[in-house]
Amino acid sequence: MAFLGKPKDEQQYGRLMGMIAPEATPSKRIGTEAPIGSVTAGPKAGQAASEFTKANQAPGAAFGRQLKGANIGGITRLAEQPLLREAGQEATRVAQEGIGYKTGQGKYLSEQPQFKFGEAETPDIVKKLGEGEAGATETAQKVLAREKIDVPEFQAGDIKEFTPLQALRGGSVESLLKKESTGPYSTGMAGLDALLFQKKGGAADLATKGIALRTAEQATADALENKLTEEARKEAGEFVTGQKEQLSGAIKGGLTAKEKSYMEGVGEKPSKIEAERQRLQQQLKEKTDMMTKSRAAFIKQKEQELKDYALNTVASKLVRESIDAQEQAGRNSQGDTVIRIPRREEMIEQAKSDPRYLNALRRYEVQSPYFQQKSLVQAGAMPELGLQNVISPEDAAQYNRLQSLIGGAAITPTQAQIEQPTYNINEIMDYFKQLKAQSIV
Repeated sequence: MAFLGKPKDEQQYGRLMGMIAPEATPSKRIGTEAPIGSVTAGPKAGQAASEFTKANQAPGAAFGRQLKGANIGGITRLAEQPLLREAGQEATRVAQEGIGYKTGQGKYLSEQPQFKFGEAETPDIVKKLGEGEAGATETAQKVLAREKIDVPEFQAGDIKEFTPLQALRGGSVESLLKKESTGPYSTGMAGLDALLFQKKGGAADLATKGIALRTAEQATADALENKLTEEARKEAGEFVTGQKEQLSGAIKGGLTAKEKSYMEGVGEKPSKIEAERQRLQQQLKEKTDMMTKSRAAFIKQKEQELKDYALNTVASKLVRESIDAQEQAGRNSQGDTVIRIPRREEMIEQAKSDPRYLNALRRYEVQSPYFQQKSLVQAGAMPELGLQNVISPEDAAQYNRLQSLIGGAAITPTQAQIEQPTYNINEIMDYFKQLKAQSIV
């Protein structure tokens, strides 16, 4: 140390003399098992402190002899006490802050919009969403639209400089030793032990150990910062994804259940969509039968009209022929021609047996197979049934609310209609017009 190079420096000399003063003799110094001022081996061993302060002994020489046999193990342990204690405190601080960060993140996530899913809760969630409950719908919209949750970084801060390092930067561990010691330990003892500690390389070792320990703890703290931050972000990501997937799955499950309730039967009872199909099939059959009867009635009507036309035509010709015959028969005694116009009923009866009328009927009978091949009833068609054709308005409203949350297609309740059977009435009419125009009589 510097004072060894300047033995006549009053301050250093007085300090050194204080370290080896007689009043320090009741106690041992930390750095040696021998009484203060003695050496641990050699011919001078066991000598009292006064032997070292004879007139012919310089302080530097006395300290040199002390240095040779000094054991600084005790000083080292004392100087390292705050290092180990504060290192433990910093490690505990970082760990506790990490626990606090994780706890805070867990609480933060628990406060985010979310649902609790499970066998008991999920159906209730879907029911509330289907019924349009405001709170549940708002939460669902936030959950499904959320892409991420911002997570703050965990920052444990820098590992503080340990007291021994501060002491070494100040030049000596003297005050540290005095503070850490117990029992009678004078300033002189602390100063001499600090000087021994410095000369024996203990200070350099302590500095190296302190820096290494602080560096290691800082690296651990930095790694913990990264680890906990990454874990928190991963947990937040999984929370967002999990909530979204579970809610989407629950909604889709609710939609599927609603569809199945209409598409699947129960026991021997047909499903609602099958019941609707059967209803429409029966309706189509009834409509087809009705249309077939209507067509037959229309043809029969046209047949009768044709017969009436032929009958009336023949009857009219018979009347004309009767009048012509009477005119040719001559006049009465007064020279006037007397004409008797036959009664219509009489002419109608005669017309029914007239060959011209009978020929007309036969001509029609020859043409009648036409109606076995043409102008038949065109069968109607069944619609393709879907959920929209059988779902109730109330269920449709719930179904659409669920679909809107996941961007699905809404449905509008629609009464299914069969395609009505028809027959070509114009073709029938045209056919009878052609027969009528063929001068049947």
